[in-house]
Amino acid sequence: MKYLQIIVIFSLMTSFASAQVALWGKTKEGMSPQQVMKLYPEAEKSTKKSSFPDYNNSWELVFIKKKLLAIDMYSHYKVTFYFNDDGLQKVSLLSLNANTTQKDELIRLLSKKYGAPTREEEFDDLIRKEWYKGGTDVRFEYTNRNGDNPDIGVYYFADRTGQTLQNSL
Repeated sequence: MKYLQIIVIFSLMTSFASAQVALWGKTKEGMSPQQVMKLYPEAEKSTKKSSFPDYNNSWELVFIKKKLLAIDMYSHYKVTFYFNDDGLQKVSLLSLNANTTQKDELIRLLSKKYGAPTREEEFDDLIRKEWYKGGTDVRFEYTNRNGDNPDIGVYYFADRTGQTLQNSL
């Protein structure tokens, strides 16, 4: 009987450890570049392997130059998928036509989907909000350093709670 209990516990631990965290869209943590490109045929492979040490030494390998998303009044985004040796680690959405209306709408939609932000920061020219739900960490960043051309980014990470998030913009 004790032997059976050990097997059951080990099986449950293995199944929980192998569960993939949902990132953005249909992507999940650990996917290969080929799997992501199959999901998003418009995605392109990067010709350079640029390192991004802010998250598990990931690199940009696949991106979509311009994707129309219905998440906030049908705006265009550059979508970038970051991989390391363990597969997909991070997805970033950078708005190609950012504005204050879009900022407010994205914060509203992210709060509706993920609940109240778990962390918030506001400075003169930066707004950062973070959510955590079901193993997915989501960060929203809005900067308006030059006054008339804001930047908006939404970043999806797998289970980063408790780690220091570095500025990706």
